[in-house]
Amino acid sequence: DTPNPNQVRELRKALNISTQNAADLIGISKRTWERYESGDSQMKSHCWFYLTLIAGTNHKIKLLSFGE
Repeated sequence: DTPNPNQVRELRKALNISTQNAADLIGISKRTWERYESGDSQMKSHCWFYLTLIAGTNHKIKLLSFGE
């Protein structure tokens, strides 16, 4: 799944990191991250998956990890 701009922004805020730090986590430029948050570009699903793992909000992994 790919996130909408609000999801991208809210996840970054939940991690309490700057746009530059968020961009660094997935190896992109700060400007590209800003495009994700503004809706000018769509974040690739593998980047979103990785960020949700870091944030602990990836429910698919939680379900597998805890056997629920």
